[in-house]
Amino acid sequence: MIEKLKNEIEIKIGRKISYQKDCIYLSANILEQSKAYISPATLRRVFGFLATNSNPSRVTLDILSRFVAYKDWDDFIQNNTNNKTTSSSNLIECWDLVAKNASIISSNSIEQIRIKSGIEFDSTVKRAFIKDRLKTFFASQYSAVAFIAPGGYGGSTMLAHWYLNRIKKKKHTGDIILFMSAQLLDQFAPTEVFIETWLLRLLGLKPDSAFFTEILHGKNNVQGQFIIIIDALDEITSQGSKQEKIYKSLVDLAEKLAKSDKFKLIVTARLSTWKAFSTHIKENSIWGHTDPELFSKEGANIPPLNHEEIQVILDNTLNKDYANRILVHEMHPDLREIISYPYFLQLFISVYTPESKHLLNDQLSILSEFLKKQVYFAHYSDEKIDILNQIITLSKYGQRLVLKDELKSIYPIHLKLSGNYYAAYEDLTSYGIIIEETQVDTFGVYLKYIRIANQQLMSMLIVQNLIRIERGLNSKIFLWVDKNLSDNELKSSILSTLFKLAYKERLTDPIQNFFELSKEALALTFQNPTITITFRTDSLMRNSLLPIYAKNPTARKLFFENNVDLNHIVDSFNLFLKTYLENSSKNDEIVWANTLLCFNSFISADSNHAIAHLEKSNHTNTMELDPLIAGIWFANNIIFETFVENQNSMGWIEKATKHSALYKDNEAKDDFAEFVVLSLILIGQSHYIPKIIKLSDDFSKPNHRSAMRFLFTKFYRFEHEKKVITNEENSIIEQIYCVLNPLRSYFGIIVGETLRSSYFLSSNNLEESNVCFRNAIELSGIAGYKLVEASLMKNLSMLLNQLGENEKANNCIDYVDSIWKRSGFKHELP
Repeated sequence: MIEKLKNEIEIKIGRKISYQKDCIYLSANILEQSKAYISPATLRRVFGFLATNSNPSRVTLDILSRFVAYKDWDDFIQNNTNNKTTSSSNLIECWDLVAKNASIISSNSIEQIRIKSGIEFDSTVKRAFIKDRLKTFFASQYSAVAFIAPGGYGGSTMLAHWYLNRIKKKKHTGDIILFMSAQLLDQFAPTEVFIETWLLRLLGLKPDSAFFTEILHGKNNVQGQFIIIIDALDEITSQGSKQEKIYKSLVDLAEKLAKSDKFKLIVTARLSTWKAFSTHIKENSIWGHTDPELFSKEGANIPPLNHEEIQVILDNTLNKDYANRILVHEMHPDLREIISYPYFLQLFISVYTPESKHLLNDQLSILSEFLKKQVYFAHYSDEKIDILNQIITLSKYGQRLVLKDELKSIYPIHLKLSGNYYAAYEDLTSYGIIIEETQVDTFGVYLKYIRIANQQLMSMLIVQNLIRIERGLNSKIFLWVDKNLSDNELKSSILSTLFKLAYKERLTDPIQNFFELSKEALALTFQNPTITITFRTDSLMRNSLLPIYAKNPTARKLFFENNVDLNHIVDSFNLFLKTYLENSSKNDEIVWANTLLCFNSFISADSNHAIAHLEKSNHTNTMELDPLIAGIWFANNIIFETFVENQNSMGWIEKATKHSALYKDNEAKDDFAEFVVLSLILIGQSHYIPKIIKLSDDFSKPNHRSAMRFLFTKFYRFEHEKKVITNEENSIIEQIYCVLNPLRSYFGIIVGETLRSSYFLSSNNLEESNVCFRNAIELSGIAGYKLVEASLMKNLSMLLNQLGENEKANNCIDYVDSIWKRSGFKHELP
């Protein structure tokens, strides 16, 4: 009987008492819930960790019995001897009892998730994805659904938030939700009963209860749905036939539950576990959202965190601790991609400080931290390093696929009892570092391939491998990659990673001759702006390398002219332009640099410098300029005419309209229009937008040009057709940020956040409206766009006046006036 009591205790706390530390945890739980104290030493004797010749005292047994909802030890014996559990004849009474016991188990499971959460649980984000996915699932014919993702992807946390939100809603108070750790199923594995019987006992009913049967056959009207959540299948410790029994029993349960819409089963697992589990599934039609086509390259059917979700977590963590708010939009795009994986975001939060602001543009540090924790200083580190290095070698640095059998012939990754390689391989797959794929060859033979899942991680590992072989980072490695990886799709990523690592470590020698690499290698590398973005940090390296690159014709074209960093034109890219100009003698080069320096001065509200650069840029044939630069050139003249000359800029707007008509290519038209339209918004002449750009409400092509056209269209419709942004359009704008060019995304984000602020305001959601407008203002401040910031602050002052916040409104106007007085502008802001 004592063994039965111990089993009920384990069920209640949602974990097995397997270690002495579990006794400390149990002691604290008993004290908190029962207001009675049993020492950890006494509990160690009860659970067999300390030798003893006597049974537990009556006092101990009474406390333990009350802990599992009995009056005392006698009550426990009576109920468990005479089977006086709740009768199945009263389904309503049973339903209430099951709901109560399910709630106790669920609460303990949630508490374990809280404790394990890398980021404090209350600081994590409530994801809209899970709400939408489960709403669809509950309304469907599916009886089961699986959420699959690598370790650290936030699946358990996501479901825990959903559970806590669901139980608060009145319309769902009749539901039973059993949220249990899959580890509890280890208690089921050695039994001789069906899983339904085991669940009945777990929930306080007699094994012969007809509870499930009556619901399945619809003999009684039940109060709500019965939802079973089995979290983290990969944490089951049972092996062999016992593990197979658990998997098969859950699959059978899902098939039985399919007979009624009252039951729903939810499981979470990592991909490797899901593959083993899914071999038992015969009826795929009852499992929702598990089609292999729905899985990402990392092996997940859960989307990564979006920008807004990342921002919420940053606001709940780092932005509470530090004065300067971090915006996700100011981060390097590669870093944003990495930290959309919650485990990487946790690492970023753990290493970031205001003194390490360079981390906003440094994804290498986060990747290094990940590898340190999961490979180099983890369990089975030697074996993991062997496996990863062998995959890199066998793949010829990413040039070919690697068969799993090839790796098996070198290391016993498939044999549990042959050293640690099996466990190391399983660990690498569970965290999504490596992934398996099955393909069919031309003869119909199924082949299993393995690869490193994340491209950035693969490039990092290749670079580390090359540096290890060469015993340091030098120019020879760059030349070797250029020569030997010509057909490798990772070539540009490897070269970029090498460059970033050398720059970060302040190794000038390996990269000062970077532009001596082949034209093919350089063209590939500069299709992505990674190297340009790398120069946003470390002024010492920037000052050292820019004069060298400014003298190189190839660098001037690829590095300077083709990668204009308008997001940082006021700070780091300002030095690019000045260094380029110092080494320019041709008129077209002088015009190019002065046009951008003029825009830099106008956007930072410095009319004196802007006028000087404008005069030096006006001696040109604008059709000879790149369309983007031509648009900036016209924007400069529109701003000059309005704010400096205090004249009507209609003449320049007409000239811009005629110039746009000369382009036959739509992409050239869009590039030209981008900054002309922004200048129209700034001077309060946005009603001319349709003259410059073709309005479009379509965002079916996810690229920068389509995104900007969509944003400008929505801005025009809001301002001049009084069409408020819809919920769907608000969601589209969030998606748009991901496709904006990372060198000129800030202006689009500022317009987008302004539009989203208007949407939330129209929905009476003042808090979200304020967040969006704040994002726009703060991003303008981070970028040094004083002209944009002043315009936004003036609009904010008008809104605050409408809300009766007159003092705050006056503070905004005072700030705008201070910018305007220093700017030298004559015309007032519209």
